[in-house]
Amino acid sequence: MKWIIFIIIIITAFIPLRAMAETTDNFSQCAPIEDDNARLKCYDNASGRPVKAPATDASSGPLPATAVPEKDPQMAGKLKGGPDPTGASVLARQWDLDETNRARKFVIKTHRSNYVLPVAYNNSPNADSNLDLDPNAKPQHTEAKFQISFKVKLWEDIFGQGMDLWFAYTQLAFWQVYNTAFSSPFRETNYEPELLLNFRTDYDLFGLKGKMINIGLNHQSNGRSEPLSRSWNRVVANFGFERGQFNLLLKTWYRIPENHEDDDNSDIEKYMGYGELWG
Repeated sequence: MKWIIFIIIIITAFIPLRAMAETTDNFSQCAPIEDDNARLKCYDNASGRPVKAPATDASSGPLPATAVPEKDPQMAGKLKGGPDPTGASVLARQWDLDETNRARKFVIKTHRSNYVLPVAYNNSPNADSNLDLDPNAKPQHTEAKFQISFKVKLWEDIFGQGMDLWFAYTQLAFWQVYNTAFSSPFRETNYEPELLLNFRTDYDLFGLKGKMINIGLNHQSNGRSEPLSRSWNRVVANFGFERGQFNLLLKTWYRIPENHEDDDNSDIEKYMGYGELWG
């Protein structure tokens, strides 16, 4: 029964979000197509609607070659999971940097990685967690781990200055699904909303093309009350570069200071540092 509950929750939490993001991305590829027939065909392909062939009878002979539906070239790579035929980079698709790949506002896109790890090993699990509700409970080293992350564009081309406002949300959960002796609790859940102002840029730096800079506010917490509450707030600045199919994202942050009495995570910089480099 525990396995059934585990599978149902993961499917309902992860698959619809990813499917919605992919579908809206597919639809956004159709909007720039100028030809009416080609654009309609693009939307049909994106929605999975079959194209009906004209009715024929035995005396009419075979259909001319022009009557056979053709695959839309702008959707082919998207539907097959291959490279984008428009030549848009990963950064351009993720942050709507190119006019031909821009999606509408409030379209859900993936932000960070969405994943499910049915088995994850932690050699030093934190005992001061949800298991503390039972004084006899002990965390296991083997657990499940999953992350859900998405973003939406709230405001496009702010004041006509080539910048967009985004809201992003990431949730990371550590589930003691195999700890059946103590009802398989969630050991820890982290909640991370962000508000990001993204600037579209075009400059060269050491052979790389600077495509974007986004700055914003980031809050991360475990959603617990005292004395188990852990949280911190940051000002973030991220820089996106590309060269051909190579993409590089430099993420930096500065922690917003808190009063000593209110600081429940005073040494987090020792573990999280001041930045990340993604490639």
